[in-house]
Amino acid sequence: MSLDNSNIDITLILKFDNILKKIKENNFFIDDFIIKEIQQSGSELENIFEKNEQSDKLKALYDDIILTLKNALYNTKSKELQKKIESEKEHWIKKSMTYSMTDYLKNQDIINEKVEKELAFKNFEKALEYLNILLPMAKRLNDKAEISLILHKIGQIQIELGKYDDALNSYRESLEFDSKGVAWFYIGHIQCFLNNIMKL
Repeated sequence: MSLDNSNIDITLILKFDNILKKIKENNFFIDDFIIKEIQQSGSELENIFEKNEQSDKLKALYDDIILTLKNALYNTKSKELQKKIESEKEHWIKKSMTYSMTDYLKNQDIINEKVEKELAFKNFEKALEYLNILLPMAKRLNDKAEISLILHKIGQIQIELGKYDDALNSYRESLEFDSKGVAWFYIGHIQCFLNNIMKL
């Protein structure tokens, strides 16, 4: 994998990588000494993550740390050690989510900019394509306000495209994340429109 920033401390990354390899070779056995090694190198590694959220190598390493700690939980009989491993695993999962959020916010701005650009030129299908990239990202991070907003935008575009049934489904889905119930207005509006068409 390529690294995005030449200032990344390669030595530290390799050191952490070697700790993980040693654990795997040991059939995922972890003792107090290895936990301390992970914590010590981990605090330095986190500083690298803060400056290089987009690095593929760092992201892969994060996933590897979490997976290794999960596997280690099944290979230790000591309750005390299990608690320490579980605590360390939860720490890394939280950190991973923090950096995922950073990436998401960066991508969110970029994609929203593209959506607005496509809408300005009435390229509805392309705008919809971008929103369908953004939606699973927002769902993964459980950003309810953003999920609701994206689904509203998708619904509005589907109306423009004459896909009324799809629009209804989008607004109905948004109700789960829409604390103010704004989607009910659009659902009612579409249903009235469809009822009037049926009468023609």
